[in-house]
Amino acid sequence: MTHRKQERMFNQFKLHGTLLAALLLAGTACNKSTPVLDGNTNPAGDPAAIAPEAAATGQLVRTSLGGNGLVQQISYNGKKQPLVILQYAGNFLTTKDSVVYDAGGKLLKVLSYAPDFFTKGKFTLAGNTTFEWDNNGRISRKITRDQETGSLEEDNRYTYDATGKVATITTSTNPEISKLVTVATLTYENKNVKKIVHASGTDVLSHISVTGFDNHPSYITHPLLPYLLELTDYEAFGEQNAVETRNVQYVNLGSKRDSIVTVTKNAYQYNAASRPVKVAFTSTIYSTGNQKPVTSNGTAEYTYGK
Repeated sequence: MTHRKQERMFNQFKLHGTLLAALLLAGTACNKSTPVLDGNTNPAGDPAAIAPEAAATGQLVRTSLGGNGLVQQISYNGKKQPLVILQYAGNFLTTKDSVVYDAGGKLLKVLSYAPDFFTKGKFTLAGNTTFEWDNNGRISRKITRDQETGSLEEDNRYTYDATGKVATITTSTNPEISKLVTVATLTYENKNVKKIVHASGTDVLSHISVTGFDNHPSYITHPLLPYLLELTDYEAFGEQNAVETRNVQYVNLGSKRDSIVTVTKNAYQYNAASRPVKVAFTSTIYSTGNQKPVTSNGTAEYTYGK
């Protein structure tokens, strides 16, 4: 959820940074004075007290980045809507999110709980995210606040093009911490995100371009998942999977402006429904100056309900 995204404008391309933020938040939440909820007392909204329905056949129920990386586990209610989202760092539970809907099934908010590391089955309500909708039935704003202080952590505003695809995402955080406001502008090729430019005013911070798609449906199986999970925007809002991406991040070294380029190539395995179940990726980072490029390999896996 967005309350774990302390640097949303940058971590679209750095999931390991998001994972670190999750660990820090989960660890500090235990020391806050907010109420500690006992998993056995069935408090309203406590995900430990919810008995999720079995996931609908074909719905995404788990994403996993590498052997000990970010893991997200999704369960669904009787209406086949996301209900509880667990986030792990490897096998270490960091966050439980309880997704709340109104009587008509419209997404209202997400209550986020951090585990009490000293008492099994207890959770601290650490943050909440509320959603606003436009007149066309689309999410127009997502606001995340700290549960204890009520202070803003992140504010995301969405605009859409004439066909209903996300066109821009404007992100701001607590102005007492950072006054930086970024705008991500998405460009499409058919129904896939072809390019994303992140900018602050006239200053371009980064851009990512996608070279080729695999002509298979992506692992996003529910329209709310892009607003609930930790995802890169080109994965969240595109209908197919990227074969190759090129991410350019701009840095200022003194009076000189330079860039760090990351090229990632993906190879997919699919299930019988033609959705990806595993991707093996190779990333090569071309740093500033004349440093030798650094190449690394990894995998991500996706599991669906049966």
